[in-house]
Amino acid sequence: MKVRVHGRNYYDLICTQDHYIFAFKHKTPAILPLRMPMACGEILWPGDIISYIGGKRTSAGFYCLDMLPDCGLMFAGVHIDDDGEFLLCFDRTRNGKFLPTENHEYPRIYYGYIWLGQENCLCYTLPGNAGRVVETSTVKFLARGCRDEYK
Repeated sequence: MKVRVHGRNYYDLICTQDHYIFAFKHKTPAILPLRMPMACGEILWPGDIISYIGGKRTSAGFYCLDMLPDCGLMFAGVHIDDDGEFLLCFDRTRNGKFLPTENHEYPRIYYGYIWLGQENCLCYTLPGNAGRVVETSTVKFLARGCRDEYK
C-alpha cells in the first residue's frame, strides 16, 4: 500500500488511498466524546459503527467509504489538534469486535478523516497530495452506540 507520512507535533498523519491514519507518537490522545452532525441529518455518536458514508456527487474529488460485509469503523470521538482541526477518529471492527493495531512505534493508532464544518463533509489527502471529500448525505450503520451516558 502506498502511503505518505506528514510529521506533526505529536502524531504522524499518514495518507492512504481511502482514509488518514492518525498515529500518535508519545502520548495517548485526548479523544473527546463529541457528537458530529452529518449532512443527512443523522448524528454520529461515539460507539456508532458505520459501514458506509457517501453522497450523490461522483466527480474526481469526491469519494465514498464502503466497508466490506461485517466490517465497519467504530466512531471513537474527536481529537482537536494544535491547528484547531477536528480529527474524526475511528477504530476498525469485524463482526462487532474491535481489531487492535499492533505497532510498537505508536502507542495509539486511529483511522479517520478531518471534519469540514462546511456542509458537514469529511476530507483526506491521497499519498500523491490530491484531496478527496467524503459527503455525509448517506450514512449506513452496522450498530448504534449507547446514548444513555449522553442524556
